[in-house]
Amino acid sequence: MAPVLGYWLLRGRAQPIRLFLEYLEEPYEEKRYGQGDVAEWQAEKTSINLDFPNLPYYIDGDFCITQSMAIIRYLADKHNLLGNDPKERAYITMLEGAVNDLRSAIATMAYSAQMEKEKASLVEKMPDCLKKFEKYLESKPFLMGDKNLPRIKAYMESDRFVKWPLHAWFAAFGGGTKPPLS
Repeated sequence: MAPVLGYWLLRGRAQPIRLFLEYLEEPYEEKRYGQGDVAEWQAEKTSINLDFPNLPYYIDGDFCITQSMAIIRYLADKHNLLGNDPKERAYITMLEGAVNDLRSAIATMAYSAQMEKEKASLVEKMPDCLKKFEKYLESKPFLMGDKNLPRIKAYMESDRFVKWPLHAWFAAFGGGTKPPLS
């Protein structure tokens, strides 16, 4: 039986996991819980063997884990992609933190009741943040490695790719049932 990735029917914290699974060509099934319908998840979560019931979860045989970064690290370790030496592993962890900081700042704005205020703050801070990434990428094609990712491109063009929403239905930015300009 293929492993199962469980998450809401949106991109959110499961999207990096989906992209990684596609990159790995790891077969998996998705259990997608409807947005705003927490009843299904609440009823099911106690029947799944999860130490810390939460979404996303990943079930690989009798191994069950939650927390998005724990899932990604598990998959990276399983496929020998955690880095070749202590320095490479440290860079991977550093980049993970930098990307997570950026993602958290965007999510804070997206879910804020004062989105416009948060947006103004984010717009002010974003150039400095992006300059750090730009400087890091001056001599590299990607954050880590030098491989193009055609499997990711193919997945993003497929009907399995979650195009929208980015965040939950109640998010001030990236939520709802369709993109703002559609």
